[in-house]
Amino acid sequence: MGTSDDVIEPTAIKALRCFEELALSKGLDQVSMRDVAKQLGISLASLQYHYATKSALVSAVMNSTIDQHQRRLDEALEAAEGTDRIMEALRYVAQVNANEADGGGMMDMIWARAAHDADAAAAVETFMAAYLERMTNVISSAAPGRTRTEELGAAALAIALLEGLEGVRPAAVAAGANSEALTSLAVTVAAALPDLISARNNPADGSTTGRHRPTD
Repeated sequence: MGTSDDVIEPTAIKALRCFEELALSKGLDQVSMRDVAKQLGISLASLQYHYATKSALVSAVMNSTIDQHQRRLDEALEAAEGTDRIMEALRYVAQVNANEADGGGMMDMIWARAAHDADAAAAVETFMAAYLERMTNVISSAAPGRTRTEELGAAALAIALLEGLEGVRPAAVAAGANSEALTSLAVTVAAALPDLISARNNPADGSTTGRHRPTD
């Protein structure tokens, strides 16, 4: 029997959604391909026609997540201009991270699986590369005049700051910090990074911070 994109695409999409729902309820490592097939009411062979392995499903979820975040970030940036684009991008990322942390989201589970699954690790690397490229492009368009190295450095440090915040947030809140204030502060500091890096590399007195001046 022949197949067409009209038949294949809905099944593939349903499988992704089903996999995500089961993973969020049971835990990623506890969900098998047979679980997904049973929930969808199809045979394992039918599921494997679209996704040969569980790792292929994980990679597809990660790629779908990349596409979703890029679309939503574009929407968040649509009305922003100039350096406000950097702030909007950072606010969006901070909100997504906070939502993931609160909900024990799919991304967190894929990150954990990457420690023992080469395909999941490759999917995470792909995601982070796209994440870095998007943030670098936002900085480039919103705050022009910087070198590519400066743009990449600012983007990488901004991502590290926002991602790292979620690791320390529970302890900080338990110690008395305000969660929303932490997010606001992290976004403000991250938004200042392009200027800080440029100032470091091009100080007003002609020296370079952190480097020895040449002797006469």
